[in-house]
Amino acid sequence: MISGIFIQRPKFAIVISLLMILAGCLVIPNMPIAEYPEVAPPEVQVSAVYPGASAEDIADTVAAPIESQMNGLENLLYYKSTSSNTGQYNLSVYFKYGADADISQVNVQNAVSRAEPVLPQEVIARGVQVRKKSSDMLCVFSFESKTMNLRDLASYVKINIMDEVSRVDGISDCMMWSNEFYSMRIWLDPAKMAAMGITPSEVAAAIQGQNVQAAAGSVGIEASNDLMQYKINVKGR
Repeated sequence: MISGIFIQRPKFAIVISLLMILAGCLVIPNMPIAEYPEVAPPEVQVSAVYPGASAEDIADTVAAPIESQMNGLENLLYYKSTSSNTGQYNLSVYFKYGADADISQVNVQNAVSRAEPVLPQEVIARGVQVRKKSSDMLCVFSFESKTMNLRDLASYVKINIMDEVSRVDGISDCMMWSNEFYSMRIWLDPAKMAAMGITPSEVAAAIQGQNVQAAAGSVGIEASNDLMQYKINVKGR
């Protein structure tokens, strides 16, 4: 028996044990390490905003066209969606284990593009976001300040921190739970609008027309030497 050899020769058994320990110590740094196996299916999330719409309106005008295009996607496992009375629409699309997440995101993006012609114009103007992300959060940060109020702190975090965190390799999304941002709220007077024959869309268009950032150009630069080419067709004699 093999065990008898080591019992009769304890020094030999000790040497073999030490060699096994030494070999293990040399191999450990080069072995792949994973705390948990990758068992979660690839997930792609679609989000859209329909201002002023109810959950039923979103389900009929946004969810139905988009979800009808999801059927038949390659390696599709299942999908689920939520529509809220605040105008938010979120769709989570899950694919089979082992599916390429990048290819799955492209397929979902193409499906959303096919549904865009029948979506409301307000939804298209705000954009339909397609992101490769998981619904589980990695971590949560909280910020506090002794000199800034909530609105100032939220604006500072949004401008200076969120973009930097979003650029970190491996981060798919970064969001805030604070709605205290600087904004302008305009109240309309229906009586005056009716007397002047103005609609809310015309007011919004006038405000948007004033919110234009145009390039001012440069002062003191050399004259431009751009050449202009004209194409002329003439008949030869």
